[in-house]
Amino acid sequence: MTEYKSKRRIYLVVGLVGAALAGYVLFQSRNLILGPSLTVSEPRDGARLESSFVTVRGKARNIAYIKLNDRQIFVDDLGLFEEKLIAPEGYTIMKFAAEDRFGRVVEKYLHFVYLPERGWSKAPSSAAEEKVTDQNNNEEKQI
Repeated sequence: MTEYKSKRRIYLVVGLVGAALAGYVLFQSRNLILGPSLTVSEPRDGARLESSFVTVRGKARNIAYIKLNDRQIFVDDLGLFEEKLIAPEGYTIMKFAAEDRFGRVVEKYLHFVYLPERGWSKAPSSAAEEKVTDQNNNEEKQI
């Protein structure tokens, strides 16, 4: 009977070690299973920008390389990226593409609108007066 208990303990220990090893292998291979991930944190999708200068920030994981509008950008050791761009006036779509070393690609699109404030878009005040100097006479005229 003691021989039965000792074999049972050996099988139990081998089984637990095997289960722990399988769990460790699955845990370490999660990056291979999940593929690349890409998160853009700034600017928010659908944002209205007040300035033409845009700082694009985000995080990429499990990637071999990443592109912004078909131009390669770089990440730091933590997977963070930051790009400074000048946005054209109006509606803009930015395309992010990240690829892992196995060729799996994830794409994200960021939409935003840049509408600058214009001085002439505001209605003039009725009491506003402007003085103009005539260059020939050097006289001031009220308009």
